[in-house]
Amino acid sequence: MRNSNSGSTNENMELVPLFGAEVGLAEVIVGGGPTPVDRMRAWTDAFEAWMENLRAENTRRAYRAAWRDFLAFADKMPWEVGKSQVAEWAAAIRRQGLSDATLQQRLAALSSFYSFTMDDYTVINPSGREVALHDYNPAASGKLRPKISPYGKAIYLSAEEARALLWAIKRTTVQGLRDYALFLAYLATGRRNSEIRMLRWGDFERNGGRIWYRWSGKGKDDMRNECPARLWEAIVEYLKAAGRLGKVSEAPDVPEVPKEGMRDEEYIFTALTNKAARLPNVSAAEWVPGAQPLSMREVGRLLKRYARLAGLDAKKIHVHTLRHTAAMLRHEAGDNVEEICAFLAHSSLAITQIYLHRVEGKKDTSWSKVEALLGL
Repeated sequence: MRNSNSGSTNENMELVPLFGAEVGLAEVIVGGGPTPVDRMRAWTDAFEAWMENLRAENTRRAYRAAWRDFLAFADKMPWEVGKSQVAEWAAAIRRQGLSDATLQQRLAALSSFYSFTMDDYTVINPSGREVALHDYNPAASGKLRPKISPYGKAIYLSAEEARALLWAIKRTTVQGLRDYALFLAYLATGRRNSEIRMLRWGDFERNGGRIWYRWSGKGKDDMRNECPARLWEAIVEYLKAAGRLGKVSEAPDVPEVPKEGMRDEEYIFTALTNKAARLPNVSAAEWVPGAQPLSMREVGRLLKRYARLAGLDAKKIHVHTLRHTAAMLRHEAGDNVEEICAFLAHSSLAITQIYLHRVEGKKDTSWSKVEALLGL
């Protein structure tokens, strides 16, 4: 990389990582004073502060990767970027044949960070005034964004298909009990991938004769929902079989609430063996049951495995499919829009109405009459 005061990449060089040394997104040449270093440090600190504000692990990973890709393409510092570089990058993404959704997400990563530097992150300028780190968002133009219909590709399982998926899980082993509880949790709660797989023992509590769980996710923090009794029974059954529970309370008319054998910080859905300890860079002594949740990749792999066993089209089924399925099951059970909005934790009824319309699709209610008119 070059700054405006340097004509060679081999002279007066000090390499400064951008956005964290572990990422290695870019380097800057410092020549002629501390100002470039201060600027780099300010933007690095801003990036990490922005990352911390992104609650979803998936979003942080995707946005960081988008910035890595963009800076490698643009060959400029983020404060040097203009609309033309963003437009060229978007065109390059299209030429790669990537989906509109991918392009939308990557542009959102750029726009979100630039908005953060304009609205939420300040520095002290040479005159001692507090000012925004940046004053321009080159990725804000709506013309760059492809038009995407929300939930346009969403599919859901019918009640029969969802039942077949659960029945495909043999509950005669510890893994089967774990996986049954895991996928029942997605179908029973409608939570997103990490909102279930990241659940810890301390997230569950008993109050008012019911079991409750706390979760955090997309735009939500420390939410509290009732845990369906059948789901709780499945979780307890799995944890008992895995040898992770001790004594159990026997209060009448209340689902079992284990009192010993689990620490609050332990994850519910974890690997059952220490296979990771067989890797050369992992010590067997460091493997602790419950210390790490199942990965997103592993949850997705398991879902596709059981989908195939159930005779479903595994290629079209993803973990988020279970969220759509959970919503439609509630819809078929008679829940109204307000109830489904609360169930999905949507921010408005309008979003839920669009969601249901897109996911369910438009049913053809008059074709049978047209058939009769045509004599078919």
